[in-house]
Amino acid sequence: MPLKIRSSYLYLFCTMHLFASCSFNSVNKEEQIQPSNLSSIQEGNWLGKLIIDSANFIPFNFYVSENKVIISNDEERIITHYRKEDTNLYKMDLPVFNSMFVFSLENENLIGHWHNYAKGIDYKMNFIAKFQGEDRSRFEFDNVSFSQIEGEWEVTFGLTDSSKYKALGVFNQENNLLSGTFITETGDYRFLEGAVKKDSIFLSCFDGSHAFLFKANYSENKLKGDFYSGNHYKEHWEAEKNPNFQLKNPDSITTINNDKIAFAFPNLDSTIVKYPSERYNNKVVIIQIIGSWCPNCMDETAFLTELYNQYHKEGSIIYNTSDNKLQVYNGTEWLNIKTLLNTFSVSYLIIGGGGAGGGNYRAGGGGAGAYLTNWNNE
Repeated sequence: MPLKIRSSYLYLFCTMHLFASCSFNSVNKEEQIQPSNLSSIQEGNWLGKLIIDSANFIPFNFYVSENKVIISNDEERIITHYRKEDTNLYKMDLPVFNSMFVFSLENENLIGHWHNYAKGIDYKMNFIAKFQGEDRSRFEFDNVSFSQIEGEWEVTFGLTDSSKYKALGVFNQENNLLSGTFITETGDYRFLEGAVKKDSIFLSCFDGSHAFLFKANYSENKLKGDFYSGNHYKEHWEAEKNPNFQLKNPDSITTINNDKIAFAFPNLDSTIVKYPSERYNNKVVIIQIIGSWCPNCMDETAFLTELYNQYHKEGSIIYNTSDNKLQVYNGTEWLNIKTLLNTFSVSYLIIGGGGAGGGNYRAGGGGAGAYLTNWNNE
């Protein structure tokens, strides 16, 4: 199936010494939050919609069981919990990411807002959810008429030469149902799920950090449409089916200045951690560059935490001590990174490398002239 190609390509990202953000199929660790004054939010399948404008919305599926909520995007599952704050006021924090839902129960629907504080204290989108029962479709579609979209596509995002960039579209199709992703040279667009309606395609995802909608019309073996990120970003995209299209090799994108990496940054206790240092002599050191807003980085953190727990005591294989693995954090709020640590039970060392984009990392003598990270911070 096409998505197997996606996984094998992204595996290349994770075999380098300078780790990037790659998409493994992971499930966020369930937080142990106790129910508090629960009311009658019906258990079962719900369809949520984040409103972009009067003509567009970002749909996503979630399942409610007691106070537990399971958000699903194709194979991805994100577990969180809602709580009752007042007579008819509910809140639901998203794991790891600095965002939350605030809503009420009105005529058997959930009505409110999604607040993404990572983009600013005032950033929010209108939210509505309706109970689905056994139905899990996120787009209405015609069961009889649909185009064949499955396969690999050469994709171009952007209209102007300065904004254009390439991606590999990899889609699975079962009748009207469509799933897949767009793989760029620095990451991917997560687990997308949607439908084919006659000569139009619709794909969406919501993971607590990113809210994506992709729409396109299919004609003469080409796709042309728009990509929406939240209610603040819109970009045109076009695609042509091309099973031979390839992105640049990840090894050609990552570079090291002056053939070395060197930096000095604070850890969570404000103690300066320097690299290189005698404490790391004759040890394998993996440097992970992440952002707390980056879902791909969460996948990678889950993978590396498992790897670290398995091998850090077997120094002859990978790790010698608990502090021989450095993680350079590109976010600015320690609270977010502490949430990440708790969610994935991370026991290796975390240090702060500056804001998204790596400017402080380079200024601090980090040595990475270019490196793979999430596709961007839209």
